[in-house]
Amino acid sequence: MDPSIPVKLSPALPEERRLLTLVPYDYLFNEYLKFTEDSELAHKKTFFRCTHVLPGSPFFSNFLKNFYEFENATFLDDMCLPLAWDITSKESKENVRNNLEYLYPEAKGKKILTILTVNQIAPEEMTELFSDLDLKKFLNEIGDNWFLLTNNINLLEMSGKLPFSYVKCFGYMKGVFGFDNLLYFSDMLVTNSSKHACTFASENKPVYYLNYGKKHFGRYMKQYYPDLYLETAGELLTLDYVQTELSEEESRFCQEFAYNTTQNPFSSLKNLFSQETTI
Repeated sequence: MDPSIPVKLSPALPEERRLLTLVPYDYLFNEYLKFTEDSELAHKKTFFRCTHVLPGSPFFSNFLKNFYEFENATFLDDMCLPLAWDITSKESKENVRNNLEYLYPEAKGKKILTILTVNQIAPEEMTELFSDLDLKKFLNEIGDNWFLLTNNINLLEMSGKLPFSYVKCFGYMKGVFGFDNLLYFSDMLVTNSSKHACTFASENKPVYYLNYGKKHFGRYMKQYYPDLYLETAGELLTLDYVQTELSEEESRFCQEFAYNTTQNPFSSLKNLFSQETTI
């Protein structure tokens, strides 16, 4: 991460490879918004001594080239991050999906709506955020084709008031699945996590931001992707759950945060660090 890399890092030796892999953490969107709001800011030299850069998406490639300073660094453009590549792998998807259906047999054959929230917020904020969501009505409206999976404690508490029959369409997954694993089988992602939203873009499926906690990514989404920004959980009822194609804004988000590429980052990065072969 940016704050952890020494500014006065010594230059790389000729045989060295120093790869910067840009994971889309929340702080980067704060940096982006600061630079776009003040064009007079000096370019940052935090990553100055990297020999290779894997930005993972057109957005972050442009972001780094416009706002950071590099010294003879090679940008590995047109290459997804390893996780973004792996979640599109048929074999990987089937393995993780099998684990899901073992734990939640009612999810078998259904589309998965994942609501993933990271970091806790104050109880009064949670109450306000979910006050306009009737969970029973919502699950009835999205229909039997969908299975809602979430780690959100508020939704879990709301589900406790539902009849037992709703186990067929609702699951709570905290401590059951690693958050990254959710990306392998989700058909729609609602989250406040920039890392997971941007990584999921490679799936070319709908992704929405839920206003859960104060996030720089939320400010970015509200400004640049207002149709994908949900102010409250009640707005889940306004989404299209029968669409067969991405909306214009959904498509633009996926194109901006993922490369449409057949280049395998695992083999490419292996070659980069071998002594015989370089990219």
